[in-house]
Amino acid sequence: MQTIRSLLEPIIRAHRLEPGLLSMRLQSQWLDLVGPQIAAHSYPLEIRRDTLTVVVDSPVWSQELSLLKEELIRRVNSLQKRPFLRQIRFRIGEIPASPPRKPDFPAASVDNSNFSGAEGLAETLSDPDLKNRLKRILQRTLGR
Repeated sequence: MQTIRSLLEPIIRAHRLEPGLLSMRLQSQWLDLVGPQIAAHSYPLEIRRDTLTVVVDSPVWSQELSLLKEELIRRVNSLQKRPFLRQIRFRIGEIPASPPRKPDFPAASVDNSNFSGAEGLAETLSDPDLKNRLKRILQRTLGR
């Protein structure tokens, strides 16, 4: 018996899905990661390569968070098994009114004959492009 995580991690790395998945995870955990004051004025928009783009609501918050850049990188990297993020860019923009709901991933294990848990994991993703890419990868990799 293997966990879904142990099966998906090499697939995720091979198809370079880590940034998109980490972006979604950051968006759902941003408040817990940075606290209510910073979360009220910032939002993790996306990760490209090793750089996180954070939207801030004013130049003052951009300056303030640039002073905390190394600490923010450390906190984000603590969510991963290996350091991933190396840089943060701040961009002035509109902060979403409420952060997206934290996804409820199914607690399931799979063996070589049962991959429904992995397919269920893909269904929980809110990003349609990421969901479709993960489904196609699972189908090809897992032989379905």
